[in-house]
Amino acid sequence: PRQGVVLTSANDGASWTDTRISLPGMEPQLLDIWASGPGDVHAVGRAYDTNTASSAALRMRYDGTAWTSAVADSASGLYTVWGAGGTIFAAGYHGAFLAGDRKGLILSSTDGGRTFARTVVAPAVGNFREFSAAWGASPTSMYLVGTGGGILHFDGTRWEETGAAARTPLSAIWGFSVTSVYAMGGGGAVLHGVR
Repeated sequence: PRQGVVLTSANDGASWTDTRISLPGMEPQLLDIWASGPGDVHAVGRAYDTNTASSAALRMRYDGTAWTSAVADSASGLYTVWGAGGTIFAAGYHGAFLAGDRKGLILSSTDGGRTFARTVVAPAVGNFREFSAAWGASPTSMYLVGTGGGILHFDGTRWEETGAAARTPLSAIWGFSVTSVYAMGGGGAVLHGVR
């Protein structure tokens, strides 16, 4: 069986500790990680069920002592995780690719990742939406990018399309402040948002 792998370093990368994560009956694939400190680490990805040949969204949390996991939302996966001020967002997709109904999936937590609320976002462009990257400056200013539309912004209450005219898939986002954010993706697309 395949295992998820987490590498940690306590000496600025001079040496690394390899931690293997097993899930009974599943093959975990970890895709992104975010931490507020050494006792609050969050990882996301997919868990492939070897019995049903299906995948499910995978969330993991490290409390400084042990990893705990949660597998939910069959036919789903999580590609990105980001947090700010005790609020954590994990995002990816929900729905079957072959059925042509894949929507964006956002999980949000305001209790440090112990419980999550679920939001499904329809595509703005085309038939698919998958969130691949997140960045935020605060719990009231978070961004998501991916396929099926432009850039989503969370204002602390709801997610809204920003009006960014990106018809190409976006794969990365980063900002210097809430007023200056960059996104990039396919075809050499680079977007700079100023608020």
